[in-house]
Amino acid sequence: MSVIDFIILGEIQNGNKHPYIIADKVVNFDMVKISKPAVYKNAIKLHDKGFLNREIEQKTKMPARKVYSVNYEGEKEFKRLAKEIIKNPLTGEFNAIFIYSAFVDFNILVDELLKNLNNLKDKYKNKEDIFIKQKYLLVLTYINWIEWVLQG
Repeated sequence: MSVIDFIILGEIQNGNKHPYIIADKVVNFDMVKISKPAVYKNAIKLHDKGFLNREIEQKTKMPARKVYSVNYEGEKEFKRLAKEIIKNPLTGEFNAIFIYSAFVDFNILVDELLKNLNNLKDKYKNKEDIFIKQKYLLVLTYINWIEWVLQG
């Protein structure tokens, strides 16, 4: 499972893109560290796996560039990755679900995410270990943030 793949698929669902355009936008995301080479590498991998279509575009005298679009299999993979991301909410990668909410079953995913977080909250509640307390507080913070976002 790769949140990078999820982000690339999400960006391309917003319209056909060259990896350079994607990299420029997502390299500074605070939710996950993504390098420009990782965007290129993963775009090629997603194409090779059949999740992206690729066209060669020649607009100027500059070298031709590869522009990617998401196909039906890529849409299915995007939704599968969204479900994987919310299974382990302590990574914080679930923030990507909010960025690309137009392309997922948002309400269902958020309900599942909150269910997973509440299960963790119950699991970590009243534990004495300092690291478990840290996880407990992180879970509470995530729950509060999600509820705040949903209230608009």
